[in-house]
Amino acid sequence: MKTIFLLVWGNFKELKLQNLILAIVFSSIGVLFILSIRLFGSSTDYSDLYIESQTSQLLLIVEDQDTYDHVTEFLENHDAVKNVNSLGYFGKIKKSEVYSDETEPITLEMPFMTAVSETDYDQILIVEGKSQNELDNNEIIVSYGKTVLDGTDLGDQVIVYTENGSEEFIVAGIGIDLSFNVQTITLNRLWVTSKTIDNLNGNQVGYSIGVSYNQYTPEVEQNLLDEMKIELGEYSDYVTPYSHQILLSANSFFYVILGSIFTLLGVILMVVSLFIISSIIYNSIITETKKIAILKSTGFSSNNIISVYLIQYSILSIIGLLIGAVGSIILSKNVFNDLNELYRLQGLPYGINYLQLFFTILFLLVIIGVTVYLVSRKVIKVKPAVALQSGAESNENKLILSFKKYKKLPISLVLAFKDMLYNKKLTITSIMFIIATVFTIVTFSSISTTLWSERENTALWRGFEYDVQITNLKPQERLSHGAIINNLEESNQVQGTMLWYTDTNSQVLDEQKNQFVNYIGTTYSTNDSEPFNFQTLEGRIPSSDNEVMCGYNLMKTLNKTIGDYVTIKSLGKEQEFLIVGIYQNMSNSGLTFSLMLDEIPTNILPYSSIYVRLRDNVTEIDFNNTIANLFSDNVDTFYESANTSMISMMKTLKMVTTSVIILFSLICFIVMFSINITNLNKERFNYGIYKSIGMTNRLIMKIYLLKNLVISAIAIVPGIIISVIAIPFIMNSLSSILGIVDMPITFDTWGIILSIMIPVLVTILNSGLMKKAISKISPKELLVE
Repeated sequence: MKTIFLLVWGNFKELKLQNLILAIVFSSIGVLFILSIRLFGSSTDYSDLYIESQTSQLLLIVEDQDTYDHVTEFLENHDAVKNVNSLGYFGKIKKSEVYSDETEPITLEMPFMTAVSETDYDQILIVEGKSQNELDNNEIIVSYGKTVLDGTDLGDQVIVYTENGSEEFIVAGIGIDLSFNVQTITLNRLWVTSKTIDNLNGNQVGYSIGVSYNQYTPEVEQNLLDEMKIELGEYSDYVTPYSHQILLSANSFFYVILGSIFTLLGVILMVVSLFIISSIIYNSIITETKKIAILKSTGFSSNNIISVYLIQYSILSIIGLLIGAVGSIILSKNVFNDLNELYRLQGLPYGINYLQLFFTILFLLVIIGVTVYLVSRKVIKVKPAVALQSGAESNENKLILSFKKYKKLPISLVLAFKDMLYNKKLTITSIMFIIATVFTIVTFSSISTTLWSERENTALWRGFEYDVQITNLKPQERLSHGAIINNLEESNQVQGTMLWYTDTNSQVLDEQKNQFVNYIGTTYSTNDSEPFNFQTLEGRIPSSDNEVMCGYNLMKTLNKTIGDYVTIKSLGKEQEFLIVGIYQNMSNSGLTFSLMLDEIPTNILPYSSIYVRLRDNVTEIDFNNTIANLFSDNVDTFYESANTSMISMMKTLKMVTTSVIILFSLICFIVMFSINITNLNKERFNYGIYKSIGMTNRLIMKIYLLKNLVISAIAIVPGIIISVIAIPFIMNSLSSILGIVDMPITFDTWGIILSIMIPVLVTILNSGLMKKAISKISPKELLVE
């Protein structure tokens, strides 16, 4: 055993640079692998937060007292229901603004208010500031995600404008909204006291009813909603349900994107890491064939030789992986702070999981140990008599080139190809690794750039294009939908006008399950749909009241195609519709449908919106005057603009992916550098032979540079081609979960340049080291060795 440890120590002393490089590679791989596990875990835990929540699985909005009484009685007596939590609700907010350190107030889009719970069950998880029972009547609690994205904080002033004037509040608490999380993007729920809700509602009522199940399944929830609709009868029209699946879909935009991207990136990094480990170890041990032969000729057993390498590489891997673990912890807390922030926004665990870290290091140690054992067991089969032959004779007999065949080619180019073929395994390792590097960098930088470039493409996310949204149409307005459209279009300020109603009570018959299932439906009416640029993938939009257009994911779920019929319950009636088109949008992950009506029923006009496409020369002031003349002060207008929450989240996503790509590029640079050093050590005999036949150091350097540039070109070109082909498929596969299946792709030029520069810079850096190494090569000493 003492002799084995002496041999290990001798190897460390003899190969100082090589062992140092191996330790660096192991630490780099440790960082890669540990962070890939971290990224891979980004798609876990999310739904657990909502499944375990006591009141956020099903949400019902009720604004009628009789309906509320019937709903609560039904829920409290239902066997599937575990808990019911009824909170006050106020949704008639015209506008809400936050005044903080910014010069301009921050407008909160689509705000509504919910009373905090006076029981142990609530729909919010407090993370900072006052808790629910400490809140005063002039204070509010806001969503944690929104405070980060919109730049608000404790102590900021919030002004809420209603029909009766304005109310001022102070942000006193911050919490994670368990029903409408940060990913809902457009919704802003404000939490206030019950007394505040009562004052705002006046003689009217509003309730937010949270429901949890004894054991949640989609079937249990669907059965409950079906039974409730039958039980309530006409009262069901006054209930707006948000099923658990709808809430998860609404909350899941960045969860899906981040989880999918990082899971894919994590898997790639794991595979690349394992590939690097096996290749580096193999090429390091294979260069010591003669040393192994000498040991065998002096009586060392195969097991003893294997033990030497196992101990040597175990020490190197432990040192390297511990350094990598420390680096991962530092990166997780600093460089990946944005990733941690995204986890925190969702109420999920963030930072390094130390137990996970331990098992990851243990797993890598086992992989390294097994790899060393398999490689060394293969190498020790060498026969001493064969291995101890002259380096020139042993190696050069493997490949004989007749230079007469290539007399028209430069000798340096011919020898460069010869060196590539002579060391086939290392050449293949380099090519495969460069291809993986180029593919990973180009693919994920382009995915990040694509999402960032489409952050303001509201037509893509919503499914159609508009300039102005008009909401809060009052019941007292006596204008029919036709009069509204005609009056707006007669003003000569608009290209098109469309009335739009969202029906959260609608159901679609799933013939595979033979039951009606809740899906969000929309009903629209317009004289001309062309200005709105609907995101139609196939077919056309409906042109009559017996046709329907379905979201991409709904078509997949129902297993339908264009020309099929589907039965839909919407607006209080059941009807069979002809499917005439497929469209894409992000609403409810594409599980939606859209109907066209010639006449919008008067009873749903107050709950509808008007979408308008303006002419190019129309200003906001001109159009506001038209709206004021048509509706007086009874409506609210919102001009289309990029969603600040969407932009903030896209910015965070880009920063996280950029950090990962830069880190990955740095580690790939280190690994490529180590592969080139290993290659240099293995080809010393070749370069000694070149010197022995009169080649200058400069010409040998030229051979080396040509060989590496050829390898880089062979790898880079297919790497980029594979990426260009794969990016649309990967991007659309990721976004199809959200309902977007035809994402405009933007290729990242800097990602392509970076992936090309890494092997080129490695070659240039190694050439400087090699110049010194070649000058020291002595053919006579190599032959003696």
